[in-house]
Amino acid sequence: MKPKISKAEKVEILSCYYSNNMEVKALAAQYGISRQSIYNWTKGNRRPSTIVPATTKPAPNWSDVRILKMQLEREKRIREILQRANETLHSDIKAKLNAMEEFYSEDPVKYNIHILCDAFGVSRRIFYGHVKYNKRDAAWFKTRIPALKECIRHIFNESEQRFGADKIIVIMKKRDLHVSVAIVRRLMREMGLHSIRTGAKRRWRLEIRNPVDRVKQHFNPPRPNEIWVSYVTEWHVKKYTFFICATIDLYSRRVVAYRTSRRNSTHLVKLTLKDALIQRKPKPGLILHSDRGPAYRSFALIAYTNENGITRSYSRSWKPYDNSVSEAFFKTLKAEELYRRKYKSARDFIKSLDDYIDFYNTKRPHKAIRMMTPADKERRYDTERKKAVNRSLHEGVRV
Repeated sequence: MKPKISKAEKVEILSCYYSNNMEVKALAAQYGISRQSIYNWTKGNRRPSTIVPATTKPAPNWSDVRILKMQLEREKRIREILQRANETLHSDIKAKLNAMEEFYSEDPVKYNIHILCDAFGVSRRIFYGHVKYNKRDAAWFKTRIPALKECIRHIFNESEQRFGADKIIVIMKKRDLHVSVAIVRRLMREMGLHSIRTGAKRRWRLEIRNPVDRVKQHFNPPRPNEIWVSYVTEWHVKKYTFFICATIDLYSRRVVAYRTSRRNSTHLVKLTLKDALIQRKPKPGLILHSDRGPAYRSFALIAYTNENGITRSYSRSWKPYDNSVSEAFFKTLKAEELYRRKYKSARDFIKSLDDYIDFYNTKRPHKAIRMMTPADKERRYDTERKKAVNRSLHEGVRV
């Protein structure tokens, strides 16, 4: 084991290295130590011959002169700012920021942000936040609010009112719009946009507990497309079960739309109603009356009816007469058509259903409308309406 190098020997080795300019290799061989030890002792130190003496100074160049001039100009501007804003220096942060903004607005080059922040002792982050992100009308962020609101509303409607602020911010980042979640949440609150997830179950339960019967067994409206009634029944064809949904206009008792499906679902009711809306194009204010089945009281159907300006109405519990028109139609359908047939296939059943509903709308007299067919009832209404319009034009009286 090599003996430990004493402090005196270490000083002697370093003296030989610096004074006599001996090489590390020669010193290591002479004193029997490793070169790495000498390198570690002399780490960061250069030989005296390569060090510039402390008494000599390098000659100044133009770069140094330019730097000194810049520093002098900076000190002059800071002194000018301190003299003009002597009272503001001892005020609160808001007064300082307002004073800094005045200097910055006067000459952004002369009184740049770095000089102002050094003079007033305010961080640049706080000054940037005051200038760009405050709530003044001329602020940078304030000018972005209309565009941000429009983008948020567009994404919110694209999701069919499902997305909240956290999901909207993800879509905005994909479109290179970088805004914090807090800002999106605040703007949504200002616009009154709330995800349908919020309180959906509570609203659904409230609708279930407090359904309203707006028809109250008044089944004879004065004109078409004022009150529609809807109902779903089932029919078995061999080993299959089919559900039939029909929408009927109470004015003429016409079946305006119907569909069949293997499942009793909201989708079936919604598609039937959609077909009726496409065919009839009613004005806003139409009432859709039905029983309290889960398909008719689902949130999806309620949202769809609200979008199309349809008012919902429900039968009372244990009151089948509140929706007697729909139930009477299906009773007639089964008695006059379905009970009489033995269907070999689903296609045969659907064709039979199509033929009967066409017969019901165009050829079958109805006692509730004075033994007229639904088609004749609507045709008569259109004729009388045209006569009334022509009469009003002739007499100069608005009908």
